[in-house]
Amino acid sequence: MRIVLVFRLFKRFRYFNSIKVFINVLSRRRFELVTLGVFLGFLALIGNAAIYLFEKTANGGQVKKSV
Repeated sequence: MRIVLVFRLFKRFRYFNSIKVFINVLSRRRFELVTLGVFLGFLALIGNAAIYLFEKTANGGQVKKSV
């Protein structure tokens, strides 16, 4: 039974170089990824605020609570 576990462990080492490359790319492009995250967060905030404002006027000035 243990020999099967050892072979399964060796199968994982097949992807070790790919994982190293992926981590290397993430560490090199950290600034771009953070900038993209901030931009997407800002876009989501603006979108949510726009939906809130449009729905508020559609219901006669009252926003229904979901809870």
